[in-house]
Amino acid sequence: MLDPFSAAQKLLMKAQCPECSRQRLELRLHCEMGSGCVYNASCEDCRLDFEVHTGTAPNEIAALLPNLICPECGHKGAAFGMVCQTASRTCDPVVSCSTCNHIYVKSA
Repeated sequence: MLDPFSAAQKLLMKAQCPECSRQRLELRLHCEMGSGCVYNASCEDCRLDFEVHTGTAPNEIAALLPNLICPECGHKGAAFGMVCQTASRTCDPVVSCSTCNHIYVKSA
């Protein structure tokens, strides 16, 4: 099982920057005394920064991903990923189809 930083970093490796469409997001952990720590991602090309929201998927959900059927293309199989948005300047975990990449379950 990956620690939270490594898990978020693994998801960000496949995420695209919404500004320049490149897959070069770097994850950083930013901590301040008394206020805790937050994850931030920065695009290595255009330098746009995002706050990264992490979520831990229970093992039961992860075990179901290979059998989920995509409502868009009908193929079986899904994977966890990360989607970044320019407007909110955030990156959020999502579940998407392994075949067509359609995002069909958004994490809360």
